[in-house]
Amino acid sequence: MTAGDLTMCIYFTVGVMDQSKGEGSEYSRMRCLSWYKTKTCRMASMLCLTFTFFLCEIIFGYITNSLALIGDSYHMLSDVMALVVGLTSLRVR
Repeated sequence: MTAGDLTMCIYFTVGVMDQSKGEGSEYSRMRCLSWYKTKTCRMASMLCLTFTFFLCEIIFGYITNSLALIGDSYHMLSDVMALVVGLTSLRVR
């Protein structure tokens, strides 16, 4: 999937594409929707979720001076790095 296809997916989700002008087609819509079922999309969404939890844990760990939260946040950082390696291996092949 190229950057243009991803932009088209965003247009479809927010409803910007105007079907009366002939922009887009049923094929491109199905191609866009099928991207959400790919391994790359699932891996990227897990990467975003894990990174979000990492940020929350490290911020609240420093705010509350909790060594347990800070330690767990660095453990989640190693999970984030593993997901980046996995996502990179999916994109390379």
